[in-house]
Amino acid sequence: MKILSWNSRGSAWEGFVAQTQFYVACFDVDILCILDTRAPSVSISNKLKNLPFDNSYGISALGQCGGLVILWKSNLVKVDVIEPHDRFIHCLIKDLVTSKSYYATFVYAYPQKDRQAVLWNDLARLQPPNNECWVLMGDFNIITSLDEKLGGGQVVTNYMLNFCDFLNNENLFSLRAFGLPYTWTNKHEDDSLIFERLDRACVNTSLLNDCPDIKLENLPIIGSDHGPICLTLNNIKKKKNKSFKFEAIWLSHKEFKPLVEHIWNQSLNTNHLLNFVTIAGQFSSQAQNWNKNVYGNLFRKLEDLNERSSLIQQQLMMSPMSNYLQVQDLQVREELLVLYKDEELFWAQKAKANWLKLGDRNTRFFQAQVNIRKKSNLITRIQDSSVNWATADHDIADILIQDFKKRFHLDNAPNKDSLNDFICIIEPCINHSDNELLNKQVTDEEILEAVKAIGPLKALDPDGLHASFYQNC
Repeated sequence: MKILSWNSRGSAWEGFVAQTQFYVACFDVDILCILDTRAPSVSISNKLKNLPFDNSYGISALGQCGGLVILWKSNLVKVDVIEPHDRFIHCLIKDLVTSKSYYATFVYAYPQKDRQAVLWNDLARLQPPNNECWVLMGDFNIITSLDEKLGGGQVVTNYMLNFCDFLNNENLFSLRAFGLPYTWTNKHEDDSLIFERLDRACVNTSLLNDCPDIKLENLPIIGSDHGPICLTLNNIKKKKNKSFKFEAIWLSHKEFKPLVEHIWNQSLNTNHLLNFVTIAGQFSSQAQNWNKNVYGNLFRKLEDLNERSSLIQQQLMMSPMSNYLQVQDLQVREELLVLYKDEELFWAQKAKANWLKLGDRNTRFFQAQVNIRKKSNLITRIQDSSVNWATADHDIADILIQDFKKRFHLDNAPNKDSLNDFICIIEPCINHSDNELLNKQVTDEEILEAVKAIGPLKALDPDGLHASFYQNC
């Protein structure tokens, strides 16, 4: 499902309809939101009647200011308006393709900063029940930090801080956008030119967890002084073959350490290093088989045990004196507690968070961190040496590999004279006794101490094993 929001700064200017048609066709938009229409909602719907939308809802402008209208394809999405406002439309959207529902609020915030605090309070009232999926999208007329501004005064204002407080209090994340870094410009042609990111999409953790591949793109600023933003939900990607990765949850299983001892106590090569590499390769394949056949799917086990617990407790309420049911209930609850700890550890590992310091049952936090981290690390396109854009995964990988090889090739190595010139300007900071200490043979005890000092869930080695594996096995 694709949603496009655009502050068109009116609808009477030449090219408005043509530009809107281009966006809808180019991005295959399912829901279109036009902000600051400066016209009655019926007038906008009539102007856009040739677009592929068969339903709409609008808030008319107050004079020559404001106005919002949303249009949608009723064969793909169902939109139920819950609360209209002169500055937002709050609704429930159902994706008829995936049968998923989301609360959505389309926002056109007051340009007057001193009026925005009241609007943030009105939006806070709309918090969905039971923390259900929620997205707020549109022109918020405020930046969250000076990184979202180019040119003009560089001052952190209380209005910015108030908006950030609103996002934090409602547990909302402003999505990182691809494409252009800014969505608005004053279009000045001198040194007073300013760019800002005023348009954005903010989501809660439930939506982020439900749609981990959610994508926001800032489009070019053309007719209006705002560029449109396009939000893509449920962008299904083809699964890739994953390399082996050690899962810390295996450590809690009683059969895992015996498996490790059986494999790692082998002597397959007289050379210690080759022996280690050979066993590590053998371990990865056997651990994957063990995970599939013995440990099993963690989330399916949780689901099955919860159903079993519910069934046992229903029977226990009918026969409260049954010793057998009491024992079964206790056993299942203990197994569930172990699996819940495994689930928390699973998401902590994915988030690369220091879970030991964060307390109990932070599963939702870790899951959100995983998705935020995933979005931050995602590379959707990259330029090659000829300044051509590559978007396919294999093309992006080839460009990165070739650039790495070029940078670190022997032909690009500095010559001996350059190195000597550089070394001469470095003031010595190691004395003779320090140098002797550094050149001493490393002991097994020092290696063990260093391994234990590594964060257990920090970046894994090329063999797919985290430090926690060596610390516990």
